[in-house]
Amino acid sequence: MNITLEEDTKTLDEVVVVGYGVQKKVNLSGSVAMVESKELENRPIQNISSGLQGLMPGVTVTGTNGAPGRDAGNIRVRGIGTLNTADPYILVDGVETGTLSAIDPNDIESISVLKDAASAAIYGSKAANGVILITTKRGKTGKTKVSYNGYVSFQNTTNMIERMGSFEYATLLNKAMEAEGMQGRFSNDELKKFEAGNDPLYPNTDWYDLAYKTGVQHRHSINVNGGGDNVKYMASIGYLHQTGVLPNAGREQFNARTNLDMNISKRLTARLNMAFIKNEYSDASSAYAGGSSDQIIRQLNLIAPWIVARHDDGTWGTISDGNPIAWLDSGMKVNRDNYNFSGTLAVDYAIMDGLKLTLQGAYVNNLQNYTFFQKYIKYNANKETEPNSLDERFYRWDRTNYDALLNYDKQFGKHNIKGLLGWHTEKYNYKYQRAYRNSFPNNELTDLDAGDASTQKNWGNTAELAMVSWFARINYDYAGKYLLEANIRSDASSVLPKDIVGAISLLFRAHGVSVKKLLWKE
Repeated sequence: MNITLEEDTKTLDEVVVVGYGVQKKVNLSGSVAMVESKELENRPIQNISSGLQGLMPGVTVTGTNGAPGRDAGNIRVRGIGTLNTADPYILVDGVETGTLSAIDPNDIESISVLKDAASAAIYGSKAANGVILITTKRGKTGKTKVSYNGYVSFQNTTNMIERMGSFEYATLLNKAMEAEGMQGRFSNDELKKFEAGNDPLYPNTDWYDLAYKTGVQHRHSINVNGGGDNVKYMASIGYLHQTGVLPNAGREQFNARTNLDMNISKRLTARLNMAFIKNEYSDASSAYAGGSSDQIIRQLNLIAPWIVARHDDGTWGTISDGNPIAWLDSGMKVNRDNYNFSGTLAVDYAIMDGLKLTLQGAYVNNLQNYTFFQKYIKYNANKETEPNSLDERFYRWDRTNYDALLNYDKQFGKHNIKGLLGWHTEKYNYKYQRAYRNSFPNNELTDLDAGDASTQKNWGNTAELAMVSWFARINYDYAGKYLLEANIRSDASSVLPKDIVGAISLLFRAHGVSVKKLLWKE
């Protein structure tokens, strides 16, 4: 077997997004991975993290939950760097977002992941676990183009354990008890009834079959793109509907985005980005306080097959914790409605050839309403749940950012110099409120006022954070062969103690590029 390695010079000239700018791959001194839109478009994904699985070396995506709205994977860049939160720093078009669920995958032009200290140093302490830079699609000069992207897919449970039937389970349980010197739980007559399978009081209940179903999801996106010499535009709307593999679980998403690029004069240009996304999540719930589908799945795995799911008279068979099918049948669920708006206005002014000033302001606002009405269920004459209750929570946060950047890019013969001087400030506000009551007259009156006033509880808190930063970077390369990069950043934050003004980080890196030397040898 003969193996031949062929060089690919095209990839060396590709431009990738880095912190506060772009660079050619061949001139990178740090570790950066990039994924373009075409690699995501053919994947039937409902969130970006799922689309990144297996596409980037050093980037690990692990799923922890398959429920709609909770199925975003945990992204780790080159492992876990802390015992606390290990999430990377996420920015969309240069603006911190904190979550990948706030953007439609169809709006993405490229994703860059800054994986090492050299690449991420320009972002300071926030970049300790890596940086994910998302660039959205922008308008292109030409006639207006309208495109549609959509898919329909189905979801089912996987790797389900084949459980014992009632007869086999009961027989083994008897043997285990007898081995411990105890009397078996089931008599021979009862074992025969399990084996025959024709007595409704001695069933062989398939709990998985009663609970799980096929989930359906479909996504639709329409994109409008075009423009002339002075104005270019991109606008998109999208819709996602997803049902889970458990009843009462689902997600409905609506999103809209517009990006404008304007040439005001020969030296002055402007960019305007606006985006809105609404997500309505529902999760099947158990009869436990603060219940969720996790408890349902737990009970489905534990409950014995000889327990009656539902009797002919409509009452429920139960164990000490109740009946998971009764929970699903009640329609009980946790609802989370999330609204996210972001807007960015930026202007670029060419001071002189190779020197550009950028001023940018951005605002992000996020609202979430959480509602869980725990219903009262009477399983049978001997067992019932706790009184019904309502738990309502309200979350709100907003972030305002301002940036001033001075970029220098000049070539002198074989000497290439790029410089960046920047200032960044941000303010973050957070508010949380929660209210609770129980003992409602019935399961249909779900307004807070209908609950027993004597059971009322309430919580709430607020937080304000602020940060101001100065940073600089210089890149030098000689003939594309020898590279030098230096970064410095100073952060002052309101979360630091009063006797600590801020933190300063400095990174210096240099190396030679041997790839082109080899390619140009002849």
